Amino acid sequence: MNLDNSNTSEAQMRRMVAAMRIRPQSTEDFRKLGIFQVSARIFGLRKQGYVIETQPIEITDRDG
Repeated sequence: MNLDNSNTSEAQMRRMVAAMRIRPQSTEDFRKLGIFQVSARIFGLRKQGYVIETQPIEITDRDG
């Protein structure tokens, strides 16, 4: 997967789509890709016509 390190919304959304094509992703997965406004990026992708299913899960990250 090509990881464009740009912080533009478009580059972040490209990284998200690439990652989601491999497997389902969590918010923590996206943060590891340098995407911190995950809900805003998901909203943007949905506006572009992407169908993204959201399923709440509970995870404990390194900060507890």
